[in-house]
Amino acid sequence: MPRPNTGPRFFVDEKRGGFYYIAWTEGGRSRIRSTATRDRREAEKVFGEFLLARVKKSGPCDPAETLVTGVLDDYAEAKADSPAAARIGYAMTVLSHFWEGKTVADVHDGSCSQYAKQRRKSSGTVRRELTVLVRRSILP
Repeated sequence: MPRPNTGPRFFVDEKRGGFYYIAWTEGGRSRIRSTATRDRREAEKVFGEFLLARVKKSGPCDPAETLVTGVLDDYAEAKADSPAAARIGYAMTVLSHFWEGKTVADVHDGSCSQYAKQRRKSSGTVRRELTVLVRRSILP
């Protein structure tokens, strides 16, 4: 009988220069990855990030379960180094206030019209902000 999978763990490997490694089983095969550090605290931090990445869903999600603010945060992180980052960041700030607690399923013509009424800005400003929300954040 095969041994039960105990989940990911990290350890120091003296044979490989004293670096910390992460080991886990995936699809019945053993995997190993270096943390690229000899410092235990740094290795624990890398291990924690590894565990969070494994839990985080990837791929398409149900729009009724996905918060707009979460999508905006992911988009901001992805575009942090782009030339338009400042403009995108400003749009996300004002978008986040209106869409707080709402899901992607809540984004439709009616809610976008409500956003425009609440903003009380020019149609060009509102259009640019909603473009950040709809075209770049939610749609593939």
